[in-house]
Amino acid sequence: MNPPESPSGKQASTIGSAVILIDKALRSYGVDPEPLYRKTGIDFGKAFLPEARLISARYYALQRLSVEVTGDPCFGLKTAEQLQPANLHGLGFAWLASDSPLDALEQLVRFSKLINNVYRLRLERTEQTIELVAYDLDKLPDYPDSAVDNAMAVFLRMCRITAGNRLNPVRLDLTRSRPASAGEFDRVFRAAVEFNAADNRLCFDRDNTSMQVRTRIIEQLPAGTPRQDSIAGEVNISLRSMQRKLKEEGNSFNGLFDNTRHELAMYYIRETHRHLGEIAYLLGFSEPSSFTRAFRRWMGVTPQEFRDNAGS
Repeated sequence: MNPPESPSGKQASTIGSAVILIDKALRSYGVDPEPLYRKTGIDFGKAFLPEARLISARYYALQRLSVEVTGDPCFGLKTAEQLQPANLHGLGFAWLASDSPLDALEQLVRFSKLINNVYRLRLERTEQTIELVAYDLDKLPDYPDSAVDNAMAVFLRMCRITAGNRLNPVRLDLTRSRPASAGEFDRVFRAAVEFNAADNRLCFDRDNTSMQVRTRIIEQLPAGTPRQDSIAGEVNISLRSMQRKLKEEGNSFNGLFDNTRHELAMYYIRETHRHLGEIAYLLGFSEPSSFTRAFRRWMGVTPQEFRDNAGS
């Protein structure tokens, strides 16, 4: 039988690093993934190559087997929790540097085929919301529910990596039926969830100050610690209004600043071609020793120790 095609007629394929996320998730359940790779014909060793692609039929089979061996119908949500920007290679950093929530979602729609050329994404706008819609999934054979769950949870995790973990959608629609452990969707999405919906749809409040502030922090970091009044001016609101809106969204400027530095540090540290001094500069530290102290506070080890352990 020929491999299934995407709606465009091309062979359906997924970014190779998707297997890394499943591997980490399976191991968190205490499951050895190697037998699953043999069953599905997946070469895990190629997953780390930036150009690696995975035949989607094999990816779907791995998703289905993972649900079976873990006994968790919400395994796709667990997989998404393993995502780091580096897993998406260049798209991951482009997402981090997005100018606004709308720009970030437009980047995702524009480059989604690099992640998976199976589903189609579009943005719909209302006066109150920006809605990310994944469609054409019903045209694909044997598309598992866990893959849909994973895709929508990955999109949300990317948004939270950009705007902070407190970012919540206002609604999630899923075409799948309600699973026995539907409470996991409440925990992950922290939003109203509708199952058996007409399409797969992730809806966000149009005005999110946290994401805009975080973007400006990233832009200004190489010049040193950004000033709050400068950031407020960049997003065209007063300092007091910015602080109030951040508080309403469950954030603070100092918290966003520290979390942004931390998340960028974890992205840069995995890029082994970057010297630690360069990373310190990109993160706005006045000297490498300050970066080392901050990294030890975040991770309990120095940047060099973390890098050495990651390569072992």
